[in-house]
Amino acid sequence: MKANTIANDVTNLSLAWVKDMYKTSESFEPGFKILQQILRKLFILVPLERKGTTECATLDRVYGFDYWGYMTNGLQFGFSWRDQPVVEGSRTQRRWDTFTVRKTRETGAKTEFEKRKWAIKNKEPYPHYWVHSYHDDVTNEILSLALSTTEDVIDYVDLYNPPTKWTHDDKDGLAEFYIVPWRDMIAKGKNIVTYHKDFGFKTYRRIA
Repeated sequence: MKANTIANDVTNLSLAWVKDMYKTSESFEPGFKILQQILRKLFILVPLERKGTTECATLDRVYGFDYWGYMTNGLQFGFSWRDQPVVEGSRTQRRWDTFTVRKTRETGAKTEFEKRKWAIKNKEPYPHYWVHSYHDDVTNEILSLALSTTEDVIDYVDLYNPPTKWTHDDKDGLAEFYIVPWRDMIAKGKNIVTYHKDFGFKTYRRIA
C-alpha cells in the first residue's frame, strides 16, 4: 500500500470522526497539551492502534506510527511515542531522560531502528516526530518529556553507536535497546525540545 494512499485514508477517517478524536486527545492529558505547547500547533491526536482499520494497522505495525496528528488546515504528521512510569523508590522505574531505540529482538524480528533507517533511506512512511515521556505512576503527571525528529534520533544512533541495554519487552520477550540520553543529543547539536516538571521547556535548535 502506497504512503499517499494510507495518508489519504487516515485523513478521511480523521475528518469523519474529528469530534470523537478530539475527546480522545483530551484523554492523553497532560502529555498531549505539552506536545501542543512544544509544537505551537492545535492538532487532533489520533491513536492509530485504537482505530481498527487496515490503513491504521499498517501505519502502526509496519511503519511504527503510534499517533497521527491532524490539523484543521489539513497538515498531517506522525508520532512515535514511548511513555514510561516512574515509581517512587524504584531503582529501575525511574526518570532516565533518554530516548530508547530498539536494536534487536529475542525473536529476531526487525526492530524500529532497522525499519526507520530503511524508511528514511527509501522515502517510505515513518513518524516524523519521536517522543519519549516519563509519568508519575500514582498521579499520572508528566515528569519529563522530550521531542525530536526521527531523522535526528536515527542519525545520532548511526553516528555515535550509543550503549545498549537488554530489557524485557511485554510484546516480544527480551529486547536490546540503544540508550540515547537527551543531554547527549543536545551536546551533539541535534534538534530536540525537552520539558521537565520543575524547569519547564528548553529548546535546542529548531523542531520543524
